[in-house]
Amino acid sequence: MRRSRRCLASGENQCQTALRSRIRCRLLTDGPRVYFRVWNGKYRDLRSVSTEGGEVFSVPLPFPEMDIDDISPTNSEFLVENFAVSEKPPGPYTSYNLWRVPVPTGSPRPTSIRSHEATWSPDGSTVAYTQDLSIFRANIDGTQSAQIAAVQVQPFYLRWSPDGHRLRFSAGDSKTTGSYLWQTDLATNAARRVIPSLPASARPWGGGWTPDGKYFFYAAIADGTRNVYALFEKPDFFHRANPSRFS
Repeated sequence: MRRSRRCLASGENQCQTALRSRIRCRLLTDGPRVYFRVWNGKYRDLRSVSTEGGEVFSVPLPFPEMDIDDISPTNSEFLVENFAVSEKPPGPYTSYNLWRVPVPTGSPRPTSIRSHEATWSPDGSTVAYTQDLSIFRANIDGTQSAQIAAVQVQPFYLRWSPDGHRLRFSAGDSKTTGSYLWQTDLATNAARRVIPSLPASARPWGGGWTPDGKYFFYAAIADGTRNVYALFEKPDFFHRANPSRFS
């Protein structure tokens, strides 16, 4: 996807692990290890496994209740939401304190950001994060925060382009249970649908770009199954080739 450190497959994935259980997880990698979450009763636990395969290991959690959003471009820090302290901004969605946690273990450092989901920029200088129905961009310490997009239903699965100029994300359809794939240009903060012909029932989840920015991968539902598609990127947004099914 965007880099080897990012999600290894689009959005959430059904993963089979040595725990012999089916789990829904977001996969992240620092190179030698793949990290994923599992449910332990009503709580999330963190596990890791070598990219070469083998035994699954527990990873110490800095907070009893938390979720991991991303890993930094240097593979040295997680972005983590601490569920112990939450805030409900105007609207029905909950935001949480965002922390930086060293990989694989170490003392966490707080940011002044409250978010529902966050992701590092490609150069690691800023983060994009969601709060209520909007997407913001800020320095990692929370300073210089500015809104870059707003939609009718909470955005999720934020994905930066490799050049850092665009942000793609999924957002629900206010009239159905489906969702659409969106893009915002950070130079203009203008948001628009990426594939207007794709119905909301496809519920696309952004996976990310290839490192050279030529292809964008996403998962969508067709014929009752969720498949991965590759979208060839051309310089002109309005003259893009049709997506091709990848798996």
